Amino acid sequence: MLHVTKLFVVVGAAIALCGLVLGTVPDVEPGMECERVYSPESEGYLVCVEREAGHLVWPWPLMLAGGALAMGAILVDPAFSAKARPRRSAA
Repeated sequence: MLHVTKLFVVVGAAIALCGLVLGTVPDVEPGMECERVYSPESEGYLVCVEREAGHLVWPWPLMLAGGALAMGAILVDPAFSAKARPRRSAA
C-alpha cells in the first residue's frame, strides 16, 4: 500500500504543480491591441485598446484536485496499513 500511496502523492503533487504553473503564466500577453477601421470620410484609421494579461480559468480546480488526491492518499494509507499488518498469534 505504501508504494500506491507514494504514487498518488506524486501524481497529486504533479497535478497541483501543473495548476500552479498554469495559474501564473498568462495565456494572453498584455499590450496594445489595434484594429484598422474603415471610414468613408478618410482612408481608414486605427482604433487601439490596451489589453491586460489574460489567465486560464481552470488552474485553481487543478490545484485543489491535486492537493485533495495527495492528502487523501496520505490520510487513507494508515487505515489500510493497519489492516495489512499481520496479526500476532498468541503463544
